[in-house]
Amino acid sequence: MKLIDVLNNFNIKPHKIEYYEEAFTHSSYANEVKNGVVDYERIEFIGDGVLDLIVADLIFNLYPNMPQGLMTKLRAQVVCSSTLASYSKKLGFGEIIKLGKGQIKEGANQKILEDVFESFIGATYLDQGYDFVKELISKGAKVFLMSHLGKIDYKKTPEEIEKAKKKNSLAPVAVRLSELLGQEVKFCPVTHGEELKEAVESLHDGEVLLMQNTRYEKGESKNDPALSAEWASLCDAFVMDAFGSAHRAHASTFGVPEILNKEGKQTAIGFLVEKEVKSLGRVISVTEEQRPYVAILGGFKVSDKIKVINSLVKKCDKIIIGGAMAYTFLKALGKNIGSSPCEEDQLEYAKEMYATGKVMLPVDVVVANDFSNPTEIKTVSVDEIPDGFEGMDIGAKTMEMYRNEILKAHTVMDQWAYLNKKHSKLEQKQFAKLVQILKIMHSQ
Repeated sequence: MKLIDVLNNFNIKPHKIEYYEEAFTHSSYANEVKNGVVDYERIEFIGDGVLDLIVADLIFNLYPNMPQGLMTKLRAQVVCSSTLASYSKKLGFGEIIKLGKGQIKEGANQKILEDVFESFIGATYLDQGYDFVKELISKGAKVFLMSHLGKIDYKKTPEEIEKAKKKNSLAPVAVRLSELLGQEVKFCPVTHGEELKEAVESLHDGEVLLMQNTRYEKGESKNDPALSAEWASLCDAFVMDAFGSAHRAHASTFGVPEILNKEGKQTAIGFLVEKEVKSLGRVISVTEEQRPYVAILGGFKVSDKIKVINSLVKKCDKIIIGGAMAYTFLKALGKNIGSSPCEEDQLEYAKEMYATGKVMLPVDVVVANDFSNPTEIKTVSVDEIPDGFEGMDIGAKTMEMYRNEILKAHTVMDQWAYLNKKHSKLEQKQFAKLVQILKIMHSQ
């Protein structure tokens, strides 16, 4: 590859070719040749600034609801050393950099590739102007989204399976995503085959495509190798941001990145997963001044959270149980739970955890005779849940009890979110917000 090939690839007709020649000249070459040869360092400097400005501009306008902290993180990821180096390598910049004899032996390392990308931006800015460079950079990634919704029981009849699929379609999600992103999110109604492949291949730079619910595929939950391979073939890189599903070895969350890693392609965690991992890291060790330490756990299954509970019971002063999993604990204590969900194989474990004295359970609950279409709803003591009724929510007495326990706490972990009264001002505000929500709940 030659310099002229790079310029042609970007449809650049140079006004001053010297800018680009300078952009691809390393200091090791300039020092050897001398005779007025200039390396890329000055032009890299202006390219660095232009790149930061353009990326900030694009993020600001693409994501009007994104907070400043998240915008900063996103920009940092876009312009980080490894990312710029990978762009440079992909574009063939490493082949045309002028290096000194000593540097040639080592080749163009990551730092040089990063620098040369920035110097190319600087040269293009000086030669073609800001708007041209912005247009160049704005030709971003083609985004292919995979996600799941609800449950589809393939043991049921074909009619029931089809009904479940219609109920859990991701089509409405694409509409809402379009509103949040301020641009159209395309939707592919299928999960494999030529239609999906064509939908991905037809994407233009900067466009977003959401595929239909991954659970439309029976092989998703089984991490089917063929399914993983098909989805992986559609990607150049993979970002995992489904923290709530990260523990499942499914095709979309495990199989795809596993294949891409083997192929030497990029895989990474997203902002949400990063945030949650950092939060978890901070609650591993809590000082005495950060106590009382209260954890709030919800969700459907006790079995999904056994390791979490085992860890928290050693560290927390109290564990507040909510959600459907509360009924497994209540039944373990001999309570009648009506038709509320329960994991029968976890009753002994629940009883054992309750015996630690740290687990707090509801004292009253809102129950209904039908979850989907209730005709009778009432609040009852957990000792008085009638047969044929299913638990829907905690009652007013439980809200008050949980609220008081949280108000006494210095550190609160709500499922995975971490709040500390004595931490940052932001977290103090978050803690206060949580308390305010609890007050509102109590008043209703």
